[in-house]
Amino acid sequence: MCEQISRVLKPGGSFVTLNSDPFNNETIVCEKQKSFGSFRSRFPTAEKEGRFVLKDGDRFEISIDLNMNEDNRHEDYVIKFFNQYFTPETYEKALKKAGFHTVKFHRMEMIGNLQRTDLKDFGKYMDYTGLVCIEAIK
Repeated sequence: MCEQISRVLKPGGSFVTLNSDPFNNETIVCEKQKSFGSFRSRFPTAEKEGRFVLKDGDRFEISIDLNMNEDNRHEDYVIKFFNQYFTPETYEKALKKAGFHTVKFHRMEMIGNLQRTDLKDFGKYMDYTGLVCIEAIK
């Protein structure tokens, strides 16, 4: 896939993607992430092998809980899908092999101050997003 992306970009062009955080390789459910409704929920390969850290290619489940403001919670309102874990080095190696000369990882940032009082706790989410932006320049 990296080769195809590189093929269609002009020299100097940027590829930017949002991805699961490759710097977090722990196989624990982060309660802070869970409180915001989006979290890594299962780690079948690592659990089967008795590991507490993810390695390249390991599958993990992401859950998005749509019940956040519901008093009557329903399992039907939880979206679950699998993703694969890769280290930052693996991403960088694949992108550079495909022809990108610079690869940067950017953590999510909050721009400005939150004005709405009902969103004040959202700022805490930024420490536990589970997401990172990957930028590759050809």
